[in-house]
Amino acid sequence: MKKIRSVSLVFAGIIIGVGLSFSPEIYGAGTKLVGLKVDKEISVKLNGKKIDQGAVINSTTYVPLRSTATALGMEVSVNSTEVNLTSSTGAVDDSDAVTFKKDELRTKIGNLKVKINEATSVLENEEAANNSIKFANEMIDLQKLYKDDRSPLYDESRIKQYEDQIALTKKLLSDAEANLPIWKAELADLEAQLATLQNP
Repeated sequence: MKKIRSVSLVFAGIIIGVGLSFSPEIYGAGTKLVGLKVDKEISVKLNGKKIDQGAVINSTTYVPLRSTATALGMEVSVNSTEVNLTSSTGAVDDSDAVTFKKDELRTKIGNLKVKINEATSVLENEEAANNSIKFANEMIDLQKLYKDDRSPLYDESRIKQYEDQIALTKKLLSDAEANLPIWKAELADLEAQLATLQNP
């Protein structure tokens, strides 16, 4: 119960503090603090790092809103009727959002490396792939001869199998050649992003 009360006092201090700092209309609500003695000043820290100074007045802790909200990755806007805190992209180092982004980048990098390795392997074996295409074409021609000769060895399904094999092999070669430079550039970009997050 004491902890809940402390939290409520902190947020009460935040609201009054922002009113005094940013809005003349809210100023009157905080005038009861004017002339009161500051019992002591305290450091306001986030994850052990000091971000500003707060004050204790009549056993109530007042925390500076703007610097605290900014450190938490939020923006503060004030008008005559409200104080609005909005999440922003300015997250604190090593926050959950940054950690999530790092993990996301590592996953993308890993997937790209698999694709790059597969494409590289296909291109390194291009000669074998072309020989496979040549052999498949020869088998198609042979089946056509069987057909012309009305040979019992003729099998129309074999022609379709060889045609599918040729189309697949050509596609693998074409995709590998087209995508490899794109994937390498994308990998370099993702690794640069990850390096920036790891060494801000």
